Amino acid sequence: GYSDKKILVRDMQGKDAQYKKAELQSVDFRLEIEENKVQEHLLNKRWEEAAAELINGVMPVLPCIDLYENNAVEYLMDAGNYIMTSALEEELKCPPDKPSPKAEDKFKRAYRVYLNVEKADWHPEAKVAQLKAVLCLLHLGRLDKASEKFDGIGEPEMGDRGYGLYYMTYGQILYRKKEVKEALMAAIKSSAFDNK
Repeated sequence: GYSDKKILVRDMQGKDAQYKKAELQSVDFRLEIEENKVQEHLLNKRWEEAAAELINGVMPVLPCIDLYENNAVEYLMDAGNYIMTSALEEELKCPPDKPSPKAEDKFKRAYRVYLNVEKADWHPEAKVAQLKAVLCLLHLGRLDKASEKFDGIGEPEMGDRGYGLYYMTYGQILYRKKEVKEALMAAIKSSAFDNK
């Protein structure tokens, strides 16, 4: 169980105990994820099925995703990335002037997954998830909301995991705002630090 004040956990000896959130240095959730199934789906480019396997495994602990040093965050991030890959593939099947309802649905689902990853603000993937959520909004045509969300994300340190992605996302916002020269400069900066 989990509340803002106390967390009920089972320790390594199998005993139940209550802790304050701040007292926990790491959490190892017992996740029911069949890694072999995930890998099989990925090998066959079944992105949605791979994501579903991960989300089903993480779902029971989702309310606790913000707990420090827990083992569920990266699985959830992977799930969001697989859904986004599927969305991008779906988007490519349609002409640029005709939005794909299937792609839109997938971008919305990826967006929701990334919002959950953001809650684990101690994890390096949290900032990456914020930026990918912005990209989802851009693909959904929500430029104003994407810009507002992006403005709330601080620039990562050079060399951080999200540095290249930050400028790629910034470039896409600028391009959609018809600020082509500035968008090009952001794209160059993104390419120079290609850790997207």
